[in-house]
Amino acid sequence: MTGPSHRAPLSAGQSRLFFSELLRPDSGGYVIQRAVRLIGDLDVPALQTSMQLLVGRHEILRTIYSDDGPYPEQIVEPVSLGSEFALELTDLGDRADDSAEAVNSWIAAARGRSFDLRAEPPLRTGLARLGADDHVLLITVHHIAMDGWSMSVLLGELATAYAALIRGEEPALPPARAYRDYVHAERARADEMAEHERFWRAQLAGAGVPGPGLLEYPAEWRRTDEALCAAFNLPAELTARIAELSRRQRCTPFMTVLAVWSGLLTTDSGAAEITVATASSGRWRPEDHGLVGFLVNVVPIRIACTSELSLTQLLARVRDACLTASEHNELPYERIVAASRAPRLPNRPALAQVLFDLHPRAAVPTLPGLRCSEWPITARTLRFELELHVTYDRSAADGILLAAADLFEPDTVRGHRDTFVDLLNRWTAEPERALADLIPIRAVSKGT
Repeated sequence: MTGPSHRAPLSAGQSRLFFSELLRPDSGGYVIQRAVRLIGDLDVPALQTSMQLLVGRHEILRTIYSDDGPYPEQIVEPVSLGSEFALELTDLGDRADDSAEAVNSWIAAARGRSFDLRAEPPLRTGLARLGADDHVLLITVHHIAMDGWSMSVLLGELATAYAALIRGEEPALPPARAYRDYVHAERARADEMAEHERFWRAQLAGAGVPGPGLLEYPAEWRRTDEALCAAFNLPAELTARIAELSRRQRCTPFMTVLAVWSGLLTTDSGAAEITVATASSGRWRPEDHGLVGFLVNVVPIRIACTSELSLTQLLARVRDACLTASEHNELPYERIVAASRAPRLPNRPALAQVLFDLHPRAAVPTLPGLRCSEWPITARTLRFELELHVTYDRSAADGILLAAADLFEPDTVRGHRDTFVDLLNRWTAEPERALADLIPIRAVSKGT
């Protein structure tokens, strides 16, 4: 039973992405990727069959989008589309001397292929052969269909299916919830959304007026989503100190790192407060935990910070702001922006111009008979003007600072990164010291 195609409305988050994609179809800003290196005797037909099973299993992976009517809709194609899904095979075996460069170019080319959301499913998978027992699996998907959490769910199910198939068994996976059921549930919570809307209108009154301090070049110069990147590593000692300080202050590492970066941002801009966009998983209910789809939401955190504050004082503010925001994080970001009545300026993100995200390191799938490892992919685009992404585990953390290439110079971005890591190290070591004692009031982002 393959079933017919059927239509459903878009979620609030999907609508925002769909219209953005129509306006800028070649930006690449809404494409996410994961790559896994597979060393060993790979059963390519079993891998192919596993992917076909997942596409048939998850409606969102065989969905196209229509704007023919008064409102955009998602059109779920029949289950039979899963059996037609194919791995795109690429042989890079003749590039053994520069295999890393060859793989990175292959990944970049896959990212550069735009999705026509009105005509094709939002998922592509590729398999690059580096040698007889050496492959790289690449999953490229439009953000309208998946978020980072969903990618981990998908890879976990892929590993389960592959393991069963090479044993000659039928994969045993729990029933998959349809993403359209999530959309209907979102729409059914209208009364709750109205309450959240009232909160954000009061919480963000007067916020979101961007100051000129952070930008190196005028905002109207921005024409693309191209990012400048500055990576960094946090040693185990610093990671442990962040965890211990967070425990003592009844905070999370997320709050601690956010507080330090907010202190730097307000110092650089000369502002007394800043509104930082943060990522929320959007999975507030147990039934959403295994769902593949676009659930992530953006939640603004408004932080007042002056130079005489110590880190412990600032942490108390950040903790309260984060906890309060978490009670109202179900309202879609576009409705939060509308409720805030923040000014909308050309070429600038409304309400928040910077984004912060801290999350655990994603688990690498384990496929039997293979040695699996993450193939690192460097971000090349961003949606805000400045973004700080931190990944952590028990022993260490690393991250990347992204900045709009049209608005900053590379040296400026590297300088901001270095200043942030230095401030994080020194302020967590002496959390009772005032910010002004550790970093002079200046504008690092202007190169002065």
